[in-house]
Amino acid sequence: GHEKLDNLILMYDSNGVTLDKMAEHTQSEDVSMRFEAQGWEVLEVDGHDMDAITKAYRYAKDSDNGKPTLIVCKTIIGKGIDEIAGTCAAHGEAGVQY
Repeated sequence: GHEKLDNLILMYDSNGVTLDKMAEHTQSEDVSMRFEAQGWEVLEVDGHDMDAITKAYRYAKDSDNGKPTLIVCKTIIGKGIDEIAGTCAAHGEAGVQY
């Protein structure tokens, strides 16, 4: 943030899952707070809503506030496959018959 890179946009997929477990068991950091502490502007959107993502991206692209932007896209991993949606089973198990 101290470099005033307001043309830098980072999109972060926040699905709450790691390879082994739900993220609440393996991660204790608040990513949004870390980036805010470093001078970034942080936006949070529904990562399954393309209109919301587009709106956030355009806002960040047009911003001249001197801050890079983190767009946190809240998603459900494996969405659409009831047997694995929202679980760590969605990592690396493509092609498994459910």
